[in-house]
Amino acid sequence: MEKHLWRGLFALFIFFVLRGLAQSPSTPTTETFNESETVSQAAQSTPVQTVVSQGCNLANYQSLQTGMSYSNAAAILGPGTEMSRAEDPSNPSTLTIMYQWQNCQGNMGANMNAMFQGDRLIMKAQYGLK
Repeated sequence: MEKHLWRGLFALFIFFVLRGLAQSPSTPTTETFNESETVSQAAQSTPVQTVVSQGCNLANYQSLQTGMSYSNAAAILGPGTEMSRAEDPSNPSTLTIMYQWQNCQGNMGANMNAMFQGDRLIMKAQYGLK
């Protein structure tokens, strides 16, 4: 069951990234969290960047660190739109939620997605951010 859940979430994530590709003429980036790393290792390996102003832009996207909570990400980007939610009822720590930010900085099609599992950032992708 868990394998099918991951495949479905990954397919949904790819769908939203491709949707953004179709709407904007820029280069996409994707970053994932290696599950063999601990949250502290991921945070140590990613340099901290200063947030210029709240909102969906490339500088703020780059400041997101794997392992950070959704509330910390929302403080940087503003609230995202929940696009999907999945959980294994026998293991509540597997609650996985994908959020999306669209039309970033007024650029039609510019968007970013972030996936959180157990309230920790595990994957992010963007398209068209400046």
